[in-house]
Amino acid sequence: MKTLSKFLKWFTVLFLLRILYLVILQIQNFYFLFIDKLEKLNMILSVSYPENINKNVLLFISIIMLGLLLYLIYNLFIFIKVSNSLNRNSVFKERNAAQLFIIGKSLIIFNSILILIKIPLKFMFLLNDNSMNQGNSYYFGYSLGYIIPKNLYLFITGIFILIIAHLIRSGSFIKQENDLTI
Repeated sequence: MKTLSKFLKWFTVLFLLRILYLVILQIQNFYFLFIDKLEKLNMILSVSYPENINKNVLLFISIIMLGLLLYLIYNLFIFIKVSNSLNRNSVFKERNAAQLFIIGKSLIIFNSILILIKIPLKFMFLLNDNSMNQGNSYYFGYSLGYIIPKNLYLFITGIFILIIAHLIRSGSFIKQENDLTI
């Protein structure tokens, strides 16, 4: 268990470094927005921007993206705490269950907000594409069908973490009952 939790911790640290790099890219995007170099915007979390997007909308989306990245960093620090706790062989603790519950909910919220950003942007891309002559409902349906399956793994991961949190909470309760009977 200790070696697995160490691997988990170090993979989480590597992922944290990647997210910190994305935060730096997002700050660079703010710089490009303020000097009107919209063609140099970085694609973060696979969110690309249409050419004719309003600068205020772009600024709003950039602020939300920075907030999402900072929210993800916060949750990664919580996950590192959980992996440290697992490394000390204190698996069935109520604190671990509560922290994993926060991480699972946060992952689902993170993914929902990301989808709510990506769908209108994909819709705008399709509206600007002159090669397709379809109606708006087709474009919206295509946007949903394109974006949601690509992000479905985050929902599944969040639900899986919530299930693990529930199992740890139940194990904590059983462990407390067992300690009282001895």
